[in-house]
Amino acid sequence: MVTAISSPDQATNGPMEKLRRNLSSPRLKAPGTITTYMLTAKKFLDNLPAGRSPTREDFQDYFTSRREAGISERTLQKEFYHLQKLAQANGWDGKDAAWNFTKDDVPLPKGRPHAPPLTRAELELLVSKHKLFSKSEQFYLAMSITFSCRREELSRIRKRDYNNETILIRRAHKNEDQIHLIPDAIKPVMEHFSPHDHNQATFNYMFQRICAKAGIEHKKGLGWHGVRRTMDTEIEDALVAKGIHPMLWSIFQGWSSEKGGSRYAGSPMAGRYYHPEIKSDDPYYIDRVVYSVNPFLKTWQQTDREITPPG
Repeated sequence: MVTAISSPDQATNGPMEKLRRNLSSPRLKAPGTITTYMLTAKKFLDNLPAGRSPTREDFQDYFTSRREAGISERTLQKEFYHLQKLAQANGWDGKDAAWNFTKDDVPLPKGRPHAPPLTRAELELLVSKHKLFSKSEQFYLAMSITFSCRREELSRIRKRDYNNETILIRRAHKNEDQIHLIPDAIKPVMEHFSPHDHNQATFNYMFQRICAKAGIEHKKGLGWHGVRRTMDTEIEDALVAKGIHPMLWSIFQGWSSEKGGSRYAGSPMAGRYYHPEIKSDDPYYIDRVVYSVNPFLKTWQQTDREITPPG
């Protein structure tokens, strides 16, 4: 069923504003998420004939034209969910509506996404060169190698979130927000920088800059998440080598007990029954254990002792 829209302006601005409201309330999405969804919606609406709401064929034609333009199935998969949200926000979804696609219609990428990690040597080089970076680059690198932050989590950090002892990390992907102890190694760089708003694209360019300054060749797909992958491997191995259950690492990152149990103990129920607070009444027990085996914090601290910053 085709529904008339009173004006061309309403055909674009009205649906876009409804989508923005949907993404902002009742649960506020991350700024980068909102921007990405809005860009996809605009691409679709800009090609919609003026004066009417979309039909199923309009959505189909959009995906066909994007595919013919060489857009990957992985990107189309993301855009499928973006347009699904646009349809939901505007009442265009339902059994007899324009958007009546099912999970069987979701574009299916082939293979795993190309997202390489840094080698341990590369990450240690990056950390050892941190005195060459700007204050903001030092700050966000410190956050990344200490708290294993995603790009979105880096963008959420504000000065009000930390004092000289602790910091609030607002986790993404439905993981639990956490208050972490700040290790002494990174306190100096936190004292001299006030984080402010950055979009996620800015963080991509920042990571490329610090790699260039450290002399690390930028590989396609390499970004802040590559730091997380390196830390994931190195810290898990270090915990196991000391006879410490790697479930502590999942708790440190704010994962659900079920997710941690599935990954490290083969069962979601195992995660529910694992209670590290039995081992210590120190609220920062897990932080202290993780920091003690984090090799990149040690490299950071050693570099601070050895290198005097220029100027």
